[in-house]
Amino acid sequence: MVIKNLENKIKLVGIICSAFLVGCVIISVSSIWTARTMVTDAQKKVYVLDGNVPILVRRTTMEETLDVEAKSHVEMFHHYFFTLAPDDKYIRYTMEKAMYLVDETGLAQYNTLKEKGFYSNILGTRRRWSSLTTGGSVSNGAAIS
Repeated sequence: MVIKNLENKIKLVGIICSAFLVGCVIISVSSIWTARTMVTDAQKKVYVLDGNVPILVRRTTMEETLDVEAKSHVEMFHHYFFTLAPDDKYIRYTMEKAMYLVDETGLAQYNTLKEKGFYSNILGTRRRWSSLTTGGSVSNGAAIS
């Protein structure tokens, strides 16, 4: 009688342990599944900070934004390449930035303009402008000091 009772108790413990193990596996798998879906949903959302205010924006693909990015790229190149102050350091700085945005044809254009004296003329206007502002007299647009 004790042996039958002991065998039944061992079977009962085995069944309870098996049920507990299956329950743990089900809970683990469902937790992993839920976490993955939450992460994929979070990755679809993009927040942009405007000051200290987060704004939810729509995530797009490269094909959707290629035209806008290409136009912006060209505009930035034109800004750096053609907006030049009469300052040698500033011209070098903007040309370095412009060369990162263009291939070797841009460098060839830069070298052509440099050989033709385009940048020297810009620096020359600085000298004329500074002599105009320091009190030199003007005759037909030229500074006389």
